[in-house]
Amino acid sequence: MSVLKFTHFIAVGLVLQIFVVFVTSGAIAQTDQNIVPGSPMSREPDMTAAQLITPADMTQDELTFYKTLGPAESKRFAATRSHVRICQQVVDHKIPALDLPKQPTGFTMIYVLQPEKQLLDDALEAYLIAT
Repeated sequence: MSVLKFTHFIAVGLVLQIFVVFVTSGAIAQTDQNIVPGSPMSREPDMTAAQLITPADMTQDELTFYKTLGPAESKRFAATRSHVRICQQVVDHKIPALDLPKQPTGFTMIYVLQPEKQLLDDALEAYLIAT
């Protein structure tokens, strides 16, 4: 391999390494269209403490199930059910779609009923249309 080809090979390799570091460090700016809802770059608000339901806010079925859970799982259940309720408010136009918060820490699809899955999709769609 000639010195010129070897130098070219090294230069291309360095440019690729710099590009990878540049991209992975987040130095390339994202446009609003490229920001994924729920991502760290998202403008969605976090769920507030006032939006989290308590056992007093739960339906009888929710409360009965909630009482069977341990402390960690009961927090996940409450976070999930809170998010479902907010999504229902968005779909019912009781709150603006832009106010849809990120899924809270602890959210899990385990505690979402089958018919509610479409509700979550509808609320997210309303958010995306509003942005």
